[in-house]
Amino acid sequence: MTVKRIDKIENFGIFSDYKSSENKPEEFGKHNIIFGWNYSGKTTLSRIFSSLEQGKLHDDYQDGKFTIVLEKDHTIKETDVKPHPLKIRVFNTDYVRDNLLWEQKYREISPILVLGEKNIELEKTLEKLTTEKDDNTQKLSTAQGKHDDLKGALDVALTEQARTMTDKLSLGRNFTRTQVRSLLDNPNIANWELSSDERKKAEHYLGAPMPEEPLSSLNLPLDTDILSDTRDILQKVVTPSQSIERLKDNPDLENWVRKGRELHVNQTKCQFCQSDLPPDFLEQLDAHFSEDYERFRNEVLEHKRKLEGAKLSPEFGSKDGIYSGLQKQYVEIRNNLKETIKTYNEAIDQLVGYTSRKLESLSKSMDMDPSDCDSVLHVMGKMEELVKAINELFEEHNKIRNEFETMKEDSIDRLKKHYAAEFYNSQQYEAEKTEIKDMKECIKQLGEHIKELEKKREELKKQLSDTIKGAETLNHYLEHYFGPDTPIEIKTKQVDGQDKFQILRHGKEATNLSEGEKTAIAFAYFLTSLEGKDMKEHLKDTIVFIDDPVSSLDSNHIHYTFALICATLKSRCKQLFVSTHNFEFFRLLKGKFKPYSVTRECNFGKTGKGNCKTNLFQIERNADNARLKDLDCVLCKFDSEYQYLFYHLAKFDQDQSDIDDYKLYTTPNILRRFLETYIRLRYPSCKPRLKDGLEKMIPGEEARKERILVQKVADEWSHGENISRTIQLPPTHEVKRAIEIVFNALDEDYLADLKASVGM
Repeated sequence: MTVKRIDKIENFGIFSDYKSSENKPEEFGKHNIIFGWNYSGKTTLSRIFSSLEQGKLHDDYQDGKFTIVLEKDHTIKETDVKPHPLKIRVFNTDYVRDNLLWEQKYREISPILVLGEKNIELEKTLEKLTTEKDDNTQKLSTAQGKHDDLKGALDVALTEQARTMTDKLSLGRNFTRTQVRSLLDNPNIANWELSSDERKKAEHYLGAPMPEEPLSSLNLPLDTDILSDTRDILQKVVTPSQSIERLKDNPDLENWVRKGRELHVNQTKCQFCQSDLPPDFLEQLDAHFSEDYERFRNEVLEHKRKLEGAKLSPEFGSKDGIYSGLQKQYVEIRNNLKETIKTYNEAIDQLVGYTSRKLESLSKSMDMDPSDCDSVLHVMGKMEELVKAINELFEEHNKIRNEFETMKEDSIDRLKKHYAAEFYNSQQYEAEKTEIKDMKECIKQLGEHIKELEKKREELKKQLSDTIKGAETLNHYLEHYFGPDTPIEIKTKQVDGQDKFQILRHGKEATNLSEGEKTAIAFAYFLTSLEGKDMKEHLKDTIVFIDDPVSSLDSNHIHYTFALICATLKSRCKQLFVSTHNFEFFRLLKGKFKPYSVTRECNFGKTGKGNCKTNLFQIERNADNARLKDLDCVLCKFDSEYQYLFYHLAKFDQDQSDIDDYKLYTTPNILRRFLETYIRLRYPSCKPRLKDGLEKMIPGEEARKERILVQKVADEWSHGENISRTIQLPPTHEVKRAIEIVFNALDEDYLADLKASVGM
């Protein structure tokens, strides 16, 4: 099964929002060549394929999304990277990093190179586990010494703790550190520590004498109906059969007359003024002060005497007779009760006052102030609560007296457990035991793991021996890179019982390998791995993606690499993708891979229709997005990058309105590449700095500002990796002016010939 197209890519590096429907590239064929300058997104595209190879998203693009369309319109998304039906192998900078490892620890012998991601990972794992084993062996020794120290210190502490508990609890000589240890090993010890109040209560039993006498309940002569009776009396009224209004309306006069009436029984004269009494005067008084009236008055008087007798004495109950451990509580409650009794007596005085006022107005109903009623109810309720609390203390006193010995023994037992729990927590007894136990278990597991690893290492040695057989193939591919006279050679060397690759240059150990040499070795290893027994028979079903295999190589090596790809992969793999930024390498590839062509509209020159290769693609990029599209027809036409660069500069110079962000983003880089090529050919002895070349190309002090502008556009605005370069685009007029200055500096005939060569 092959890949037909990539429908969309989101949040995957520079591919922030790519859609094939907007860019409309042709479907991929058996061989697919992709051109793009540095930082355009070629390696990012290869990492989508390596995500499928590895079965996981690349570490740098965990939030990335993509949709790949296969044959028969099957699709693979970022959520389907494992499993999927494709066999894929990818060569890119990640592959070089993961499969090329110098072992620094062997540098003093010779440069040893571990090739292959699996080998590298195994080496790292073995080294890590060996270090871990040594570390843990040391930790075990330290832990064993610490255990002995802890045990000795703990035995001393246990002996001291047993002595302390014996003294506090009078336990005798039989209580030793063995008994303390038994308590510490009890699984319930975490629940034994007492609160401060519980501990004080238990400790009190140790020195307190047994209570001598039982205590009877406290009963206060409290009349709970006294409030309701008072309210009833106040609301009750009596009306004389023939009331005398002047007496009814004047209570003081009425009381004076009542007393005088008793002095005038059987009298005919007034005892005050000696005047004759009216014939029916005494009968009128008798009618006013009727029998009911007098009876009710006596009832009120009796209730008043009852109220005055309801007051309570605030003095009662000494603390001396109660158990000493309860005395403090008793005194607090008793003092509270005394104050409450005073308040109660004051409330009774209020009721007496109400009753006294009732005596002066027996024929009128009276109401109490609600707040006075509430006050009486509250104080009576509080007294009942306090009496109940005192009686509960008396009950506890009596219980303690009856069970004193049993409770004392129980308190001693609880205190033993409490002191043991305190010691357990303060000494971190269990933590120390667990630490040593865990350490021993850890070392045991690690030892078993090391044994297992050693077994795997033996198996690996056999695998490595098989891998070393591929050294001849690896050297064969290196010859293709560097030619038959290559100075680089791979040999095997035994290191700690393992075969390792050793790199030689002219028969001697190779030091300071160049980036090009490292790339060549890694790519040669990649091709060798495709010849391995695990891959060789599956290569025909495998998709191979190669990203810039000629990085840092000179032109001769570029031709060798091209020939190597054609010979080893062109007809052998299921589908091939090759991406590059090198125009010479790209020119060779596009000339070789011609599976089919179609006639379609061509945007180059005035040819109208042209022959465009449909398996050729390019990646373009602006500040925030990259796009995969069919190869620009200009690139199809030219075999020289120099002509291609000039065409884009001339086209930009001519355009009046059709200048998009992408052109603004890429043109400074195109200008720089054009200048570097022109200056290198025109002034071969010139220093490599662009500034020096511009001084040759645009000489004179009067042209200084023009040189500065050209350098600004070609230098500052051409570096895609510069953060400021990704934030803003260069001004159009500056770019146009820089191109104009460069073109003006060219020989007129040369400029005209260049334009003619690109159809302008």
